[in-house]
Amino acid sequence: MTGPEHYREAELLLESIAEFESGSKEEASRLAEAQVHATLAIAAAVGLATKEVPKTSRTGKRHRLTREHLEAVASVYTEALAEGEPPTRAVADHFDATHSTAAKWVTHARKAGLLSVTTPGRSAS
Repeated sequence: MTGPEHYREAELLLESIAEFESGSKEEASRLAEAQVHATLAIAAAVGLATKEVPKTSRTGKRHRLTREHLEAVASVYTEALAEGEPPTRAVADHFDATHSTAAKWVTHARKAGLLSVTTPGRSAS
């Protein structure tokens, strides 16, 4: 069952409780079953939310590695390099990402041919 199906089943079970005597074993059983379905619906919703929004930055905003994103990374990197600033740190700050994530983006931008190949720790001259 999907999350919405579990939610609907919980609603149906709760609606059917009226046919049982208050405090009866049948009523308690239906309540318990409805609670299980409601809990599974919530678990499915949380699971989907977690899969759809993986965190790659300090704010949790996901940046897909599209050509457009890598071009923006290369632009920020090149501008920082020209201004004598640490370029990878500038990328991290600009996108509110960790330094590690920014370094990975820079590597992808290099592989895409958007930045020249350098020796690690040395800027391209």
